[in-house]
Amino acid sequence: MKMESSGPASRHISVKQLRYFVSVVEHRSFRRAADKLCISQPPITKQIQGLERMLGVQLLQREGHKFSLTEAGDAFYLEARMLLAGLDRVCSTIQAFHGTQTRTFVIGMADDFVYGPHLNSLLQQAQKMGVQLETTVTLSPSLELQVAHGIIDAALVNLPLNTDSTEMVVQPIKSSRLGLLVPKQHPLARAKHAHPSMLEGLPLVLPPEAPKNAFTRQCEQLLMRAGVQPQVAARTTSTALAEVLVERGVGVGVASEHSVRPNNPRLRLLPFNAEGSIYRHAAIHRADRASADLAKLLSCLEPEKPPRANRTSSRRAQR
Repeated sequence: MKMESSGPASRHISVKQLRYFVSVVEHRSFRRAADKLCISQPPITKQIQGLERMLGVQLLQREGHKFSLTEAGDAFYLEARMLLAGLDRVCSTIQAFHGTQTRTFVIGMADDFVYGPHLNSLLQQAQKMGVQLETTVTLSPSLELQVAHGIIDAALVNLPLNTDSTEMVVQPIKSSRLGLLVPKQHPLARAKHAHPSMLEGLPLVLPPEAPKNAFTRQCEQLLMRAGVQPQVAARTTSTALAEVLVERGVGVGVASEHSVRPNNPRLRLLPFNAEGSIYRHAAIHRADRASADLAKLLSCLEPEKPPRANRTSSRRAQR
């Protein structure tokens, strides 16, 4: 839907309108956005309607109390986030330069890193450096886009990347191992290790088939190598929800050792002892956004070790 524009929009759009629009999209609700911004809902509605008039396009497709982004709204959201992130970064840098504010780094991560050593290392390093760390958790493909658009400073993601950009600096970090996630009372819970072939005939909790990401592809490859025809009981992108579904007996799941809440008395994670069970990770950031402070922050991450076969070959060569 095209709307009548009131002239060159860039001259009139305010930072307030950008923040209101981004908040509504990210909270998926005018009411929740208003609560977060500590204002009433009508001003938000009025500002976004004014924004649409100035741009001459409809950004939100309203359906009662619900809404969805139009194609123009989706494109505007990405650009608005990038602009706001850049503005916040400029203010933070200048204030830090004058000693009025601590430097802040925004680091995104997939939920595979929430319980692993990398987040702890970053938190400790940030404390040593005297900088603030803001974190956001979402899927790896989304994180790649956020880094590429300058919305976040860096991200911890799973390999391989969905994009092949020469502008992206990729720093491989310590890998983890995938395993079989089962309820504590499950017959397989007594085993120390698992093999993907053990999944044959079991109801499975798996990631969605689309959009494909590194975790989805690796799960598919593990099952294919083992000759397993998956019997899918449920699919979810959320590791936390996958844990709940497994706990409630919906099925068994595949998970990374760093994505499952440790010391959960109701679950067991049995590491896979099969080819393709090593889950590779990396820290990524834009080459043109690199700084000495960011490099120092990311330097705390334990680097990826070479495959065992390569290490063995290296030792033999030294002899």
